[in-house]
Amino acid sequence: MGGRRRSGGAETGRVQHVFLRRRAAALIAAAVVCAAAAGVVELSYLWLKGSSMFQLRSVAVRGGTESERVAVRDAVARAAAGRSLLTISPTRVAGDIQQVPTIRLASVDRDFPHTLRIHIVPERAVALAQGAGHYRSLVAASGRVLRVFEPQDVVPALPRIWTNRERPIPGGAIRATPALAALDALAARPPDFSAHVANVKMDPDRGIVMRLRGGLDIVLGPPLQLQQKLLAAAWVLHRYPTSADRAQLVYADVSAPARPAVMPRGGYAATAGLGVHEKPGNSGSQTAQNGA
Repeated sequence: MGGRRRSGGAETGRVQHVFLRRRAAALIAAAVVCAAAAGVVELSYLWLKGSSMFQLRSVAVRGGTESERVAVRDAVARAAAGRSLLTISPTRVAGDIQQVPTIRLASVDRDFPHTLRIHIVPERAVALAQGAGHYRSLVAASGRVLRVFEPQDVVPALPRIWTNRERPIPGGAIRATPALAALDALAARPPDFSAHVANVKMDPDRGIVMRLRGGLDIVLGPPLQLQQKLLAAAWVLHRYPTSADRAQLVYADVSAPARPAVMPRGGYAATAGLGVHEKPGNSGSQTAQNGA
């Protein structure tokens, strides 16, 4: 009995050993097949990358002006001309496009087999910056310089700001705090701001002052709550809608946007609202109950 048990145990052990060997061989074979397949795929991919099957041949650009689209195609040509779409990084190409001074944002998609599709959002010029000498540049709300003008160039009729000694080149940026505050004020104007701005500057006593083309000063005060202040300024301008109406005023003060005030030529400070007005006192001022 004992001999038969030992013999049966040995037979079971041999069977298990054979099973494990066959299983290991099957796993090795499967691994070899997978490695070979991966190698074939990698070689195929390398071949495709080096072939002309997915070579970049056309660039489709949406958004912006024709000159901006041309600048984008030039940037793509420098970054990716003749390359396979498989080797092109859309993120990297978008970054190259955004180095064009007039382009704020770009999105890039690969459209196989041969096309890059690009959508651009241009920068919007909000001011003409003036600096030392004859420096004049076109500037976006972010402070980015879009173009620098030569002394003989005709410049657009945009609000002016001052950059002191700064003279950034296209693609560079204005850094001076007063100039950036002026740009923030211009960007904060609501759509119904019914006036043309001549210039914006930082006054040591009054803070940001926005001068309209007719000569009226809008006093904004510190560079805080600019959207509320410009809404209040728009409210005041709606109540003085014509050039003749505004010519009667020295300034409009919206530094406290809930209580905008105006200074008429020849006297006291009066609010522009329709609320209850106080008679001028010793201080020579009037206030209104209504805000903007």
